[in-house]
Amino acid sequence: ASEAWELVEWLLIDLGINWLLWLLGNHDAWNFGKRIFEKTNAQAVLMRDWDAKLTLASPTGEATVWARHDFKGSSIYNELHGLKRAAMMQEHADIYAAFHRHTWGVAQGELSDGREYCLIRARGYKMDDDYALKGGFIQQE
Repeated sequence: ASEAWELVEWLLIDLGINWLLWLLGNHDAWNFGKRIFEKTNAQAVLMRDWDAKLTLASPTGEATVWARHDFKGSSIYNELHGLKRAAMMQEHADIYAAFHRHTWGVAQGELSDGREYCLIRARGYKMDDDYALKGGFIQQE
């Protein structure tokens, strides 16, 4: 466990990445994870539990982002199902981002009312872990 937290500190602090957001999920709630992240957060990076809504501004305009550890809804045929569901049935964002699972995907589209969206799921960091192997989850790079 101590080596794992040393690796977390290396990734979050020592690499010198200018983080926009740390989004905590279910694993971070276990074994004092949130408290350790708060202690590690010396640079005062925006940190949220499970869900964050942001507006990103650039010289060419603004984009709204709704990032969640995961969105409600899943499908064995579409790793972006929960994100598309949120785009169709909940409040609008330009970008919906989710994590949590062992798969990744990206999609863009337009809803019937003309609103455009971008869906992004980032694969979890785990590769060939016992849970994935026992559950038969596909392993994507």
